[in-house]
Amino acid sequence: MELRDLKPEFDRRGATIVIVSLASPRDTTAFAKHLGLPFACVSAADGAAHRAFGVRKGSLAEILGLKVFVAGVRAFFSGHRQGRAKGDVRVLPGTFVVDLAGRIVSAHYGANSSDHMKARATIAAIDRSIAEPG
Repeated sequence: MELRDLKPEFDRRGATIVIVSLASPRDTTAFAKHLGLPFACVSAADGAAHRAFGVRKGSLAEILGLKVFVAGVRAFFSGHRQGRAKGDVRVLPGTFVVDLAGRIVSAHYGANSSDHMKARATIAAIDRSIAEPG
């Protein structure tokens, strides 16, 4: 997982990563433990956190379309295996950089279920927020 691999770079910037899951608290804890995630992982199974940030539900094509299939095949052959989905699988991914004042300084809304902001792009957004405070 790219975020996990770059954790020292996030730490050097004083950044805290929080992963918000739609799964139950028990499933979220098991997921984090299974992957050895060194980040805070919280359950928001009711979807309120995702709605508050404007993360939307995807269409059938955005969830099961060709781009998602190709990304899944690529991940599979890279050694990643998809377990049983938990929570509302229709919710698309979102990545947000929030500064210390609580302002969203960068937002990435997934165009499909396989579209995640790259860790290096997240680090670049943090660097921009540090260089251009408030």
